[in-house]
Amino acid sequence: MAVPIDHGAEEKIIIVEDFMDAKAAAAGTRKMKFKATVSEAWANMMYTLWPPVWKKKTLAREWETLRSEWRFVSSAVCYIAPPLHILWLVKIPLLIIIAEVLGLYFAPIGVLKFIDNDQGVYTTAFGICSFALSLLLASRVNNVITRFNLGRSGFGKLGNVCVIIVQIMLTCCDDEEMLQDIARWCVIYHNAIRKYLEGNLKLCDDPKDYNAYLHGDEIKLMHDTHKMRQMAPLKIRQLIAKAAPPLEVYIALNSQLEMAQVGSGDCVRIYSQSLPYPFTILTTGFIQIWLYLLPLALKNTELQLQVALPASIFTTLLLLGVDAAAVHLENPFKYMPLQDLCDSTQRDVYRALDEHKLLLESAARNAGKPPPPGALKAARGPKGRSIPKAKGTS
Repeated sequence: MAVPIDHGAEEKIIIVEDFMDAKAAAAGTRKMKFKATVSEAWANMMYTLWPPVWKKKTLAREWETLRSEWRFVSSAVCYIAPPLHILWLVKIPLLIIIAEVLGLYFAPIGVLKFIDNDQGVYTTAFGICSFALSLLLASRVNNVITRFNLGRSGFGKLGNVCVIIVQIMLTCCDDEEMLQDIARWCVIYHNAIRKYLEGNLKLCDDPKDYNAYLHGDEIKLMHDTHKMRQMAPLKIRQLIAKAAPPLEVYIALNSQLEMAQVGSGDCVRIYSQSLPYPFTILTTGFIQIWLYLLPLALKNTELQLQVALPASIFTTLLLLGVDAAAVHLENPFKYMPLQDLCDSTQRDVYRALDEHKLLLESAARNAGKPPPPGALKAARGPKGRSIPKAKGTS
């Protein structure tokens, strides 16, 4: 006997299922919105509102942020925020210090007889080490700041020299093609040093990169050379010699190139040679010894655990945070706006070509004469990182 089908019951089940699906979808949407809100707030606090002075030059807006009250918020979260994430870097010694503090305060009394509460041996050793620690940290920080300043000065000097070379050549050379070649090789020179400092020893295929400046066999030559950062200044010297400027101009240009090579040499030496490793591990080891003595000294002062534990954690974060920052700044170029500086050199070089033409036209108008036939045509360089295509490419 066939059982009759209750279509009304089926419809009710479908309606209930649709309602549950809609409810789940709405709950999922609310959950996604909440996650998006939290993610946006985290990004604003940790990334967006930090002035990215390691990615771009410090301009008026960045200076305003650096001097604002926001720096107090930034300093409060710097241990979990970019660019170093210090808390993650010092997690192992921090956990050891926490375990030591808990062990000292929860261990049986008989186990702690080695701590001399009467004579204060550990407290005395802790105090004596504190002065030596301050000297080591000061020396460590001074060394890395000196490396940073020397590297930044050398890389910036190279860009200035590239612009000066083009400006000098504009005063003594009317060959437009020659001037264009010198300009692009000056840009290549600055970017060749940048590529080396970024750890890229060969050209890449990024169309926004400086290999778009290379023409014909130049691409293969730069790929095959062992040190492309040395081929670029050699090519500039060849172009200058081919232009045959007056002797005094040639001497001035040679002097500028020597300055550029000194600056780039400083950058290469800083990148390829760290501070003496024994000094680095001595400083880090001394900090750890001092921090391992800290809980013993705090125990002797009879501080409560709820005071000693936070004091040990904060002190560990402060001192090892400074040491971690010093270690990372030994290679300062990771925290310099290298690409932004190269883009600035590129704009300045091509702006010099434009401004030379404008000055010639202005001088001709003021004299009531037409511009000389050898005046350069407009040769505007690219904006931002968009650079000219190489010959034979689309």
